[in-house]
Order: sequence, then structure tokens, then C-alpha cells
Amino acid sequence: MGIIKRQRHEAWRVKFETPAFWEQFFDRVPIGLTMKDYSKAQGVGYNAMHWYVESNPDIRARYDQALKARALEKVESIDEDVRQVISGEMDANCARVVIDAKKWTAGKMDRQRWGDSKQVHLEVTDLSKMHLEAMKALSEPVVIEGELSGEGDDD
Repeated sequence: MGIIKRQRHEAWRVKFETPAFWEQFFDRVPIGLTMKDYSKAQGVGYNAMHWYVESNPDIRARYDQALKARALEKVESIDEDVRQVISGEMDANCARVVIDAKKWTAGKMDRQRWGDSKQVHLEVTDLSKMHLEAMKALSEPVVIEGELSGEGDDD
């Protein structure tokens, strides 16, 4: 890595380790600030910032919370869109597109609350294995009081 690149990365690391950097970011994410816009405004690399978020569990948890807050803001703003349609300020077809986009985005930012898919716990039982074990048990000779049963008796 070249000297200039190393100096740039060191300057970014210093910013990333400053609590005010993250406080400012997390305060603005719920109102629409993206990581890309913030990294550009702060003069840090987007990929470096993304890597830092992903590699720090505390920062990642706060970012997830901020995204969930933004998802809630999008869902709550749908009421304003409906009001605009009712008052004639917005065309109904245009509102449909806007509302669908907000619902889709909210679903991606907070899948548990607003996502379309539900998580289902599914347990699969291998019936063929159970069948083979049952057949094996049935084919084993039965011993009664020390004598072999099921074999031909020679009387």
C-alpha cells in the first residue's frame, strides 16, 4: 500500500473511532441519510465505512436499529400520501407507486416487522430411514426364555 493511501486509511480509521462520527450518522439515518451520502460528506471511503460497520458488532447493531427506525418512518409517511390523494394533490396512480416503493423499502430495512415473507420452522423426518429400521427390527429373531423362536422346530 502506498504512503498516501496508508495516510488516507489512517485518517479514516481515526474518524471511525470517534464516537461523534457515529452519533451524527445514526441520528440522521432514520430521516433518510444513506451510508453512501454520509461517507462522501465526511470524506471517507464508502467501502471502508461499510467494512467497519460489518466488522464491529456494536456499530452493526446500532446501524440495524437506525434502519428499522427509517423503515418505520417510511411506513408512517404513507398516511401523508393517502391524505394527498384524498385532497387531490397527488394522482392515485402516482401514489400507488410511491406507497409500493415505501412498503418495499421498509420491508428490506426491517424484514421482521414489514417484510412479506414469514420465517417458518420446518423439521423434516426421514421416513425411509425409519421404515428400514422398523423392517430390520421385524426381521430379527425373537428370543423367548433363552430359546430361539421362529425357526423350524424338529419334533
